[in-house]
This record gives sequence, structure tokens and C-alpha cells, in this order.
Amino acid sequence: MASVLELPFEDGTFDYVYSIGCLHHTGNLLKSIQEVHRVLVPGGRAVVMLYNRHSLRRLVYGLRSFVRRGQSLDDEMRGLYDAHESGEPAPHTDFVSRAQVKGLFRDFARVRIDVQNFDGYHPLGIKREWFLSNIARVVGLDLYIVADKAS
Repeated sequence: MASVLELPFEDGTFDYVYSIGCLHHTGNLLKSIQEVHRVLVPGGRAVVMLYNRHSLRRLVYGLRSFVRRGQSLDDEMRGLYDAHESGEPAPHTDFVSRAQVKGLFRDFARVRIDVQNFDGYHPLGIKREWFLSNIARVVGLDLYIVADKAS
């Protein structure tokens, strides 16, 4: 077992690194991305999914949280996105914007960011699938990053 914050691999070990829904729970997102970069071969590719700070879900719950003046939005969001079987939220979750992703992946030569996925939140009973190819591309739950290390 290893931590992505200190990967037990030499520099330039992997052609591809995939991380879907993990790095934003490390407590040090920048360090985890730097480790991914370090273990990639020159010309290697990372595919990473991080939670979108500007998703419709965060907007809706942010407004609710503001009106109720209850727990912080990030505390509430941690429980909505990832919870233990007991219902306890993940100890740490980062939510990032596209601009933040550009900074976090600054060591990579090319970075593409796609917004994807849509919440099951539909107060009018509208099907989630109707949003996946349109509004989800703007305010979806997840940021999918494809980042290429320089050759």
C-alpha cells in the first residue's frame, strides 16, 4: 500500500496514470498532481477526475446553506459526494475550478479540461440523462482532465 503523496516508483515509470475520484481526497492536491507528473515518462498522459467547484449541485446547495446559515458548504458537500457506509463524509475533499486546474497542472505541456456528469437532483422530475450532453458540459459535477507531460 502506498500514498499518492509519496509514490514508491522511480521518475518516469508509467506511460499513463489514471485517477478517477481520488486525488481530491489526499489533503494536498498539488503534491498528488506533482507526483503523478513525476512518475510519468516524457510524453506520458494523465487522466484525472476532480470535483467541479462550479457545479450546479454546489450552486443549489450553496444557496440553501446561505439561506439556512447552517454548516459550511464544503462540509455539506463532502457528505453528498462521498460518504462512508455509516453516512460519515470523507475526511477531506477539494472542489476545484477550471482556473485552479490550470494552475495545479502547470508542469504539464498540454492540459484539456472537460466538464461532465450531472446530478440526480431534479426538483421537477426531469431525467438526468437529458442534461448530460448539454448543461452538464457547463455546470456538471466533475472535471475530467487529460494532461500530457512534455516529451
